Amino acid sequence: MRLARRTLTEDDAEGRRRARIPMESVPHATAGLLRLGIDAQALEPAALVAHLTETVRAMAGLYPGG
Repeated sequence: MRLARRTLTEDDAEGRRRARIPMESVPHATAGLLRLGIDAQALEPAALVAHLTETVRAMAGLYPGG
């Protein structure tokens, strides 16, 4: 995540910041982003967003109301 800090933008109007993170693989990037919880959101590439969506939905299904 050190590389991400180097690419951080200033806060936007909603207080969000963006960073570009080098991706080794979709599963590896998914695991790294999940560690950040709700403090991070992937915007691209589409394959990563799809994999995160599938993973989070599967995780939610493990819990009542999910």
